[in-house]
Amino acid sequence: MAIIPKIVNPEDRFYIRDFFWNYPQKVLKVYKTNRILTVLFLVFFTSLIAWIILKTDSFVKSFAPQNDNTLVEATVGRLGTLNPLFASQNNIDRDIDELIYQRLIYIDQSGSPLPGIAESWETITPGKHYIFHINQQLRWSDGEELTADDVIFTFDEAASLDGSGLGDSIGSNLKGIKVEKVDDYSVDIALSEV
Repeated sequence: MAIIPKIVNPEDRFYIRDFFWNYPQKVLKVYKTNRILTVLFLVFFTSLIAWIILKTDSFVKSFAPQNDNTLVEATVGRLGTLNPLFASQNNIDRDIDELIYQRLIYIDQSGSPLPGIAESWETITPGKHYIFHINQQLRWSDGEELTADDVIFTFDEAASLDGSGLGDSIGSNLKGIKVEKVDDYSVDIALSEV
């Protein structure tokens, strides 16, 4: 028994090209014959997509304000260290340091000093010798007073980190600086060179 191939008329063949060529007319024909159902389907489909998008966590959810005096700070990235004595190229570290720690004094854009931990200062020798008076209202997070001993400890600790192999620190900038306690809320800082 021999298999006889079926001869198909070339006009009856289905071509993908013809389907895509005739596709717009077929869609328009379905739309015109079922106009109400098509509109309802489009409204339902659009509403469903909108509902799915709004239900996902792709939008930031707002939090109700709390009355417990808590500040929440968010960052994007990785925190390297919380120790402000290490110089950091990481913006996140610098931002967190600015939130947690205060400087002895701040320098504004015009180069003028502004109070920080030191509420006032005396210039003994311009550019070389100063006495800084610490704000007596400042407290650590545990409620302990911030004193001249804390400022001296910080300077000594930073200076000791110079060249310790623990990474970049500000210790190299403190060479030749002499810090001494005047009283519980005053420190004497002398620079070896201007």
